[in-house]
Amino acid sequence: MSVTFGLTRLALLGLCVLSSGAASATCASHQMREPAAGIFSSAETKFFSGAPSFEVMMTLSPMKNMELTCFEAGRMHLLIAGVHMKDKDNRSAAESFEAALREDFLDKSARRDVLKALGNLYLKFDEVRASATFENWIQIGGRPSVDEELTIASLHLNAGRLDKAFTHAENAYRESTSADEKTRADTIMTEAQKRRLGQ
Repeated sequence: MSVTFGLTRLALLGLCVLSSGAASATCASHQMREPAAGIFSSAETKFFSGAPSFEVMMTLSPMKNMELTCFEAGRMHLLIAGVHMKDKDNRSAAESFEAALREDFLDKSARRDVLKALGNLYLKFDEVRASATFENWIQIGGRPSVDEELTIASLHLNAGRLDKAFTHAENAYRESTSADEKTRADTIMTEAQKRRLGQ
């Protein structure tokens, strides 16, 4: 069970959508200034053209020594996350996503997408953080598919959060039209109920 999120969509989110100027309530900045804008544009071009990761990172490196706005820093961290995802370095990508989220420069829709991507990354190496991240995603309007509900239910079941496991599995059972998915959901609900009763 997995929650998928394409690298191309992530890149478009971080590097194109945000250029429209949609900033969060706490990050008033929504434009890149020089010289950061030129450095970022060059790194962005290299990223999309398929340049080696070290070239993209070297191009970005001067920005790390600058005093950046929340918008500039956030976009830099998202680009770095994209580089790490391309390299399949899940832990480093997750760290960069977290850094971008801390800048609080994303609008609600973009924040949902980043949280979903982050949850997917954590799913590969940290189930505790994955479940917490997916719950944060849901709290700000994320709408899990049936497969995602089953994934989240399994995470909660593994952690002993039986009520949440049951709820997500029940959601999946109710929404699914697949016999296989209904069976998976029923299995999780049955196991959660057994553990509740100490069986």
